[in-house]
Amino acid sequence: DGSIYVGEAHGAQFQDEPGPNAIGRITKWAPDGTFIKSWGSWGYGDGQFRAPHSFAMDSQGRLFIADRGNRRIQIFDQEGNLLAIWTQFGKPSGLVIDRNDVLYVVDGLSGRERPGWRDNFGWEQGIRIGDAETGWVTAFIPNVASADGAGMEFLGVDFEGNIYVNDLSRQRLTKYTQFRP
Repeated sequence: DGSIYVGEAHGAQFQDEPGPNAIGRITKWAPDGTFIKSWGSWGYGDGQFRAPHSFAMDSQGRLFIADRGNRRIQIFDQEGNLLAIWTQFGKPSGLVIDRNDVLYVVDGLSGRERPGWRDNFGWEQGIRIGDAETGWVTAFIPNVASADGAGMEFLGVDFEGNIYVNDLSRQRLTKYTQFRP
């Protein structure tokens, strides 16, 4: 219907406690720019966010939000009511849902070493592909770039099934040709 959704608080994902930039909310706007509503706050709980990083909508009108700082996807109706939380897609940075309700999720931060800790231990960076209705992960494309950089963050999928993903650490775009899960 032309509604606009905005996620706030990109930098708050690396904070253990809320700071001045820890907003963590979603706002909904009318097509003409009129504010409609907001929901969420910074935190670890259901309906809370630590870096809502990407959005996609499925054929049912459900809003999928990549809650990267909490290593999950939260699924809402268009009024902000929480419907489900999925953790099987790693640490999602970007997500796309195609016209067949295939969900593509890029995780470019899992397993990344930082001084004193390892991000999302036990998970591998890459693209997880699954069913937007059931949440089943059906395919995985590993990250071929180095795991020590920022890695992959956003992706797109065209009508032929080609996947395009950025690589921040190498400053390039990678195309996976006609990938079909």
